[in-house]
Amino acid sequence: MQVKRKTVSYSASDKSKKPTMVEWNDEKMIRGHSVQAVARQIVRTVRRVDVVKINIVGDMGMGKTTLARTISHLIHYYSEKKYGIPFTVKEFTKEELLNFEETVMHLEPVNTILIFDDVSFISSKKNKDKIEEIKQKMTEIRHLRSQEDGSDIDVKIVIIMITHYTLALQKYLRQAQFSFFVTVGSSEMDNMLKLVGTHYQKLLLRFQKIIANALDKGKFTFTLGKKDKFFTYRYQKPFAPVLFHNVDKLRIIVSPLRDWIEPNCPTCNKAQGKLTVQDRIPANEFLDDMEGKFGRGIVRNAVRLMLWKNGLNVYPKSVKRCLVYMNKYVVDRLPQLQELADHYQYQHDEVRVDTSKIKDLDQDFVKSREHK
Repeated sequence: MQVKRKTVSYSASDKSKKPTMVEWNDEKMIRGHSVQAVARQIVRTVRRVDVVKINIVGDMGMGKTTLARTISHLIHYYSEKKYGIPFTVKEFTKEELLNFEETVMHLEPVNTILIFDDVSFISSKKNKDKIEEIKQKMTEIRHLRSQEDGSDIDVKIVIIMITHYTLALQKYLRQAQFSFFVTVGSSEMDNMLKLVGTHYQKLLLRFQKIIANALDKGKFTFTLGKKDKFFTYRYQKPFAPVLFHNVDKLRIIVSPLRDWIEPNCPTCNKAQGKLTVQDRIPANEFLDDMEGKFGRGIVRNAVRLMLWKNGLNVYPKSVKRCLVYMNKYVVDRLPQLQELADHYQYQHDEVRVDTSKIKDLDQDFVKSREHK
């Protein structure tokens, strides 16, 4: 994912200050509305704790699932780019949440972002026993069991819960380090004030007006600084307004579609089941092309890494045993990762692929299908 940033205008004449406006994929936006900055904040928390919970709240049809996919994409992208922590993404239904114990048992012991869609129903009285089961498993979810040897492996888990209103979930389940709100209904105002504080009442009322204007006129506007300067977004072209709360502060951000950020993310596509068999490049064609460009040994290692990042550990059993030993038995005394890298003289370098010298296999595949 490439992020293009350009200075558009400044809030003051002092050019040393940060710009009020930036560009992302050639679309202008207000710097303070950056969902990327929010994702980086979440990733910093993910780095320090093993389980992070995120709530996304709002009316039906207002883009909660879309926002969850955008947030999960940015989390796994920045987590790996900044700290070398890979994540896989899984999307689940309400039935899979009700059968949470079984759902957890089938998870691979790798860092995972779990998205549970439309879970408002979970607090009904008939699900009382299920709620207790979910609460118990939530406390244990960072210890996933290896299907290889039955040992527990500590992993990082991000749980994203999507609900229709703030009090939809039982108290324990709705506790979260971060919350996003795509709407604030009139009946929700009292609940929101209890959650974020009465001093945010003006901001909540302002957000209600922003949503109303976005739905009515297809746009929403903000004032730039103290002067009579304004900036207008086109609603969902590509940005939609969102309220973000991190327990400490509440503020407005804007968020685009995940596909607008990165049209072809393998991690997210797998979670969404987007590609059909007919859409995919045949494995033999893809791997033959890759081996011709990079060499068989390099491609084998790259494929192993990609599979591992997405929940499939195909390394030899000897390597898996070594990982279990490090993760389970010496985790508290493990040296710094950089020290391990330095010992073997491993370099953590950014790399680029020279696309001018490499043909676009996907385009070639599409053309071959068209001829058929």
